[in-house]
Amino acid sequence: ASVLGVHLHEGQDEVLVWFNRKDEAVPAILPEGGWCVGFESSPDAPVEVADGSLTLPPRSVVALVRPGGE
Repeated sequence: ASVLGVHLHEGQDEVLVWFNRKDEAVPAILPEGGWCVGFESSPDAPVEVADGSLTLPPRSVVALVRPGGE
């Protein structure tokens, strides 16, 4: 697969990591909750979470966090 998402959960904290190896941006739908961008590998294409989704920049890694298991 060219896009892979991994959902990690430890105690009350959650991290969702997306890997996009495509040459194009890819939309992604998120699990419900208050996700915030914790890390993005593409400084030229800022990632924003809106309405439970985001767009992964080309050839990027994005980590989202949801503290406290909201």
